[in-house]
Amino acid sequence: MGKSKSYRGGIVPGRNFTRRYARMGRNMALAVGAASAFGAATWAGQRVLGQVVFQPGVYFRQDVANNTGAAANDLAVTFSGQISGMKVSLYGSPGGTYTGALQPAPPAAANTYLVPSTAGMNVRGGSEAQVRWRDVAGLPPSTITGGTWTVNGVAAATNPTPATMGGVIGITRDQFTGVASVTFTNSEPFAVDYTNAAYWVNNSLVNYTIDSFDLPTGSSVPDPSSFSLAASGSPSDSLTVSLGTVDAVGYELVTATVAAQGAPSTTYTLGAATAAPEPAALALLGIGGAALLLIRRRPRHWTGKDSDTIVG
Repeated sequence: MGKSKSYRGGIVPGRNFTRRYARMGRNMALAVGAASAFGAATWAGQRVLGQVVFQPGVYFRQDVANNTGAAANDLAVTFSGQISGMKVSLYGSPGGTYTGALQPAPPAAANTYLVPSTAGMNVRGGSEAQVRWRDVAGLPPSTITGGTWTVNGVAAATNPTPATMGGVIGITRDQFTGVASVTFTNSEPFAVDYTNAAYWVNNSLVNYTIDSFDLPTGSSVPDPSSFSLAASGSPSDSLTVSLGTVDAVGYELVTATVAAQGAPSTTYTLGAATAAPEPAALALLGIGGAALLLIRRRPRHWTGKDSDTIVG
């Protein structure tokens, strides 16, 4: 048997190949892990990497009506998904804003927030209250799906479910182009009219809180202020308008009033605000990109008669 050949780096045949590709495997795992973490920071319906449209935790507001025929001092609101907080503001006198807490025990439905009678809230029959909430960053936007008006914990005998109208306003911002857009979608089985729609961009993040997100500080955009949407499920049940190119820092704000066609006197207000990606999401993107770069290697040159020898 002949003498062993000498290889660059002191690696014997076969091991050089194995070590290098083991490193590539680890790098690939790192890249996949970073991409998975980045994907976890976005919600279904968003597009990742080459088609990125970010949507961090978003603030919403929507009116709910007390159609029970009597005053109520408890309000439970059920959402389609998890939220990070809810407040209820009353119109008129005495007014007031009340914080809702996640109802911890049955028979409450999942994702139900409660403002109990001990908070001092009182909503007259036939009047409305404004529910304000923030979604959880990375999860699909939540909508109000139900709830209960009660008096001292006892559900109203008539129409206990809070009445709402109009679907959640969706705002997206493309992080590659800087273009923001807003989509109105009618979730009702009948046609609705939107009025007083207003749009602001580049609002100061100082106001990006559950209490003040709907106080505009930015520039107004002259998009349609009045329009109609057909019943849910119809081809014309939604409308998307562009807000143009927006600043990287700041948030977009949209408000509107909605009523059923033929009943313009009963109106509900809606609002939504969304900001640029949160720093953590951008950091994940950077980590993912750096990890992908790690798997790029210099061209490999094969040398000698041994096909498993790599010269780096």
